[in-house]
Amino acid sequence: MIKNFLRRILFLNRRPVSTRDKIFASAVVLFFFVAIILGLLIFNSKQAQAPSDEEVQQRGFSYETKTTSCVDDPQAFCDKVLRPEYSFSVVAPKDWMVSQLNSQTMKISKEGLDCPVTLTLGDNENYVSASGWLGILNPPGKKDPLVRLTTGEVRHLGVKQWPAAILTTNGEFENVKKEVYIPKGNIVFIFRSEVKGLIDANNNFAPSPIKPECEAALDSLLNTVQL
Repeated sequence: MIKNFLRRILFLNRRPVSTRDKIFASAVVLFFFVAIILGLLIFNSKQAQAPSDEEVQQRGFSYETKTTSCVDDPQAFCDKVLRPEYSFSVVAPKDWMVSQLNSQTMKISKEGLDCPVTLTLGDNENYVSASGWLGILNPPGKKDPLVRLTTGEVRHLGVKQWPAAILTTNGEFENVKKEVYIPKGNIVFIFRSEVKGLIDANNNFAPSPIKPECEAALDSLLNTVQL
């Protein structure tokens, strides 16, 4: 096949064929072979790329959202977050909106309130229970100097009373951070929310006036958890 290809090249039809022409023809053939190999490598590399967020969602490994009746107002509609492969769902409070940051993280927020709740999915490879997660989140020993008080509890959520570890961290700057770990088998659903403190008229740190509303919204969210 290569000989026939070489014969078709005009300048090789001459007799005798010079060494220079042979070298040039060989270089042309080599170039085509290299181009083919590179094309195959590029094609294979594209085939091996990680799936896009859209592909992940189509395969059922991402969050889904839809609207449903609000728990506190059945006449209104609220956003609902689902992970069907884990039989997980949660309903956002009224006037709170759900947005997807990436395939593993959801954001639940209300316009004008600086205390969004994030929902992520983590690993629970050792099948740690809710009480076990409290020990991980709040180990004994010296605390961060910026932390004034840390409290933890196991709360049972939703209709099925699913156990969850809830850690509340009160900072020296009147900021309050809450972490909720809900283990199910080898995975754990994680909610996080923080309300930052403010500086009052006397230049002292004071609790934010939105703290009660933010904490009530998180409690409302957790009460709708289904697993």
